[in-house]
Amino acid sequence: DHDRSRESEAFRFLRLFLNQVSAENPVFVEGTEDVIGQPEFSDVHNMRALFRTLQKRHQLGEILNRYRVGSGIQVHIGSENPNPDLSSFTLVTSTYGLGDRPLGTLGILGPIRMRYDRAIAVVDYVSKVFSHLLTEQIH
Repeated sequence: DHDRSRESEAFRFLRLFLNQVSAENPVFVEGTEDVIGQPEFSDVHNMRALFRTLQKRHQLGEILNRYRVGSGIQVHIGSENPNPDLSSFTLVTSTYGLGDRPLGTLGILGPIRMRYDRAIAVVDYVSKVFSHLLTEQIH
């Protein structure tokens, strides 16, 4: 039952995501309030950098598209991120899609000191569920 409830939560999130993503708005952002509550954001510079990045959705979409080339989990820490505004953050990404054809990238953006094991597990699980649900919807 726990797996079924997690899958239904992922399906709800996928529906929300698909309803909000369009050519004009290619990026869906959720959970910003959770990130802002972290101690790193008592630094005004970090807070401004995060908001600049989130306001430029097309730029964030371009960053995520760069990571669509591979499969599996990718972890980008600090200055490994292509955007200087993300140099105080970690971005954990994975692709989702139909079979071997990636359709998009999802990820978690958080502080460098995040719990990597948890972020990687969540991103991996959600990308697999998205791929599974998309495949079911097509077939």
